[in-house]
Amino acid sequence: MKKIVIPILMLCVNPTFASENNWSSQFTPDDLAMSLSSGLLLKSKAKELVYMDDQSKASELAWDTNSANIINAEINWQFHPKVSFNARGWSTLSKNSAVMNDYDWTSETDRDLLTDWSHHDRTPLNYANEFDFNFNVNLLNTSHYKLGALLGYQQNKYSWSAIGGSYHYSDVDSDGDYVEGSALSNTGEFDPNEKVIGYQQKFKMPYIGINGKFEYNNFELTTTLKYSNWVNASDHDEHYLRDISFDNKANNGTYYGAIVNAGYNIRPDTKLFTEYSWNEYKRVTTDSVIVDNETNEITRYKNGGGISNKAHSASIGVAYTF
Repeated sequence: MKKIVIPILMLCVNPTFASENNWSSQFTPDDLAMSLSSGLLLKSKAKELVYMDDQSKASELAWDTNSANIINAEINWQFHPKVSFNARGWSTLSKNSAVMNDYDWTSETDRDLLTDWSHHDRTPLNYANEFDFNFNVNLLNTSHYKLGALLGYQQNKYSWSAIGGSYHYSDVDSDGDYVEGSALSNTGEFDPNEKVIGYQQKFKMPYIGINGKFEYNNFELTTTLKYSNWVNASDHDEHYLRDISFDNKANNGTYYGAIVNAGYNIRPDTKLFTEYSWNEYKRVTTDSVIVDNETNEITRYKNGGGISNKAHSASIGVAYTF
């Protein structure tokens, strides 16, 4: 992390950076911009994985969300001619519909054989949100173009509940092991009002990035690219029917993100804009803890699980500069 931060800090202390009077004389709240917008979390796909000792896939739960209503807010403070602070975030406004599919591969002789599958159409997205704080250091500033380096921190949270649904299960013997030849042979329906599985994901990370802006007359186009290789990823799974809890954690995940914002200034202090945002937390292998809530038995697995999430959203709103 030090190798990344030091070059940015060096920009802050070189003579050119400090030449425009001094720091205290430029410290002013005049250049404060605020924006508010509404939009849609167009699509979110989260995955929870369980691995066997040989790292073959034993289970995968896929949580798919489409068209969830969100509200966005952002504050930007240009507190120095070359440095600005930005705080932004979004949150869902209410529960939204999603779909969950649960797949299992339990055959020891054929690891590619899908043995169990359940489908849950009634899977509300209970909540989802994002918080993002960053500093932007100007590297280039002309009449039409601006380019900046970003150093920031971001956090995302998601929560779902799978209710009811249908299943295609295999047979198991007295030890709970898969009976060969019985894959997907037992079909049925869950109680439509019974909560089957609850699931939460959380991602936290520092990140670096670049921010580019093009201005022409009243039109503005801004593009932001973000990257992190220091993602702290965690999840929590409650299998209510089996009364078992699963917790997974990792601290070496990878993230890619992009934001494109196009706006038009209808007044010197007021801008209408539309924005597209894309986030992807790449699949990361996690350490797993499984708790049997009936017996309080705890089992730990090194590299026993996995987490991933990718989402994109679109919004339209207004920005005001003081």
